[in-house]
Formats: sequence, C-alpha cells, structure tokens
Amino acid sequence: MSVKSSVSGFIQAGGKSQRMGQNKALMLLAGHKLIEYPIKALSNVVSQLAIITNEPESYSDLNIDCYPDIWPGSGPLAGIYAALYHSKTDYILTLACDMPLVSTELLELLIEKGESYQICVPKDFQQQLQPLCAMYHKSCQTEIQQLIEKKQYAPKALFPLVKTRILEFEILSGLANSKEVFRNINTPEDFFFLQNLSNKE
Repeated sequence: MSVKSSVSGFIQAGGKSQRMGQNKALMLLAGHKLIEYPIKALSNVVSQLAIITNEPESYSDLNIDCYPDIWPGSGPLAGIYAALYHSKTDYILTLACDMPLVSTELLELLIEKGESYQICVPKDFQQQLQPLCAMYHKSCQTEIQQLIEKKQYAPKALFPLVKTRILEFEILSGLANSKEVFRNINTPEDFFFLQNLSNKE
C-alpha cells in the first residue's frame, strides 16, 4: 500500500465535551490546541486530512476541510461513517480530537498491519480496544449504516461483522509512551495529567 496516496485522515471533533464544560479540542496543551496534535501526527501519512464536526467555524483558522455528521447525535460510529463517506481514498485513519500522544509511528503501524483488512484497531495496555485510533475501509459503510438504523452506536458492534484485525498491545509496546499513547481527555483531571506529562518532557 502506498501510504500517502491510499489513506485519508479524519479527526473526530463531534463530541459534546459535557464533562469538560468546554470544547476540549480547542484547549491549549503546551501552547498548542489539542486538535493540533492529531493533525500533526496524521499529516505525515495521509493524502487527505479533514475534521468531522458540526461546528466548522471553531476550526476555520486551521485551514482544514470540515464535514458534518450525517446522523448527528448518533455517537462515534456515525462519525466514522461520515469520515468514510467523505473520504477520497479506500482507507481512512480516524483519530479522536483529544488524543495528543498518538504518534506518526503508531499510525504507520496501523497502516502496515491493517493492509488487506477492513478494520485495524489497536488495544491499549489495559486490553481496551481503541476504535477512535484505528483504520477503516470504505466497504464498512453498509454494516455501519445497518447498525445505526438499529440504534447500535458503539464501534465495537461493527468489528465482528467485517474483516477486522485486532492489534494486540504487545505489537505496540516498543513505541514511545506506549502505555500512555491512547490517553484522552474527558475530565479536568485527565487534562492536568497530560499537562504534567508534557512538562516533564
């Protein structure tokens, strides 16, 4: 697979950030907006880069294409569908807007290990699947639509329905910050943890 020509990158910024009380994608970490971290990681490996959001005006200064949810309020699976729908390539990498530690090296590994699969989704060191740091093929759209019509919005419901590769944490464990790489921000406490981590680096 030729990486740049075969993969698009989509950042999911459609969440309501209710526990944070503000749009966490725009919060500043070490002088940069949280959403700028996945932008940087993805830009090295994709030919198309875009944001899935219903508030495109919030990201106008980034000069990146923004696309709305097709089924607003239907959770992360709907965001993945919107990314696949708007992708110009067969494969997409999709990242949550609040995962600042995801590296280009991790994304390259997903691409390498996911070739010939419809989905390549990693596990973290606690053995939890990370569907918002994963690679998906356009052919998943039919199954996603069927799940959404049944009001099943969790991405993990999709994995048994298509050819999915689960990337065990052992495969990722040699990467820098492997135990923290999927850490995201849901609460002020999560944000303070990442602030302290970035201050130590």
